[in-house]
Amino acid sequence: MQTNQENRVAAILYIIGWGVMILGLIFGLVFGRVETGYHTEIVWPIFFTCLFAGFLCGITWIGFAEIIKLLHSIHLNLKTSSEPIMMNKNVEMKTAANKEKNVNLNKNGWPLTAEERNKIYQLYPVYEINEIVTTPIEKHCLIRLKNFNFKVIDVSGEQAKEIHDPKVINEIRRWYEYS
Repeated sequence: MQTNQENRVAAILYIIGWGVMILGLIFGLVFGRVETGYHTEIVWPIFFTCLFAGFLCGITWIGFAEIIKLLHSIHLNLKTSSEPIMMNKNVEMKTAANKEKNVNLNKNGWPLTAEERNKIYQLYPVYEINEIVTTPIEKHCLIRLKNFNFKVIDVSGEQAKEIHDPKVINEIRRWYEYS
């Protein structure tokens, strides 16, 4: 990647676009010109056809250049914000609901492995995630998305899956908000 954060391909396509438009004008003047005896006339339909074709092709090339510029800037933004914030809250969740369910709470939290993180990224793309928090419930993560929604994810299986049990979700959110 270049240090000045410019994309050479986009710049080249932009130049090609302008070149094609200029060539359309030149072709219109060359092919639209007719010499009749003592003077030269321009056949306007031929001139405007070449001019329009050159303009249309040139704008298409410039459009591709702009698309590549935008994709490049998105790539750079994702690269600088590389990964969401990882947190490990070291608080034990003590609630009546968890005592009744005998939920396995880990007082020191649990470390999220790269494999578990990849499972989460398969469920939600990295650019949608603001924060991943390991919870006191083993292999359950709280994910805060860019649209400020919270999701509780179970990473214990072969694939990560969203938890839909309202009791578990409310307990983890309450733990997150008060810890």
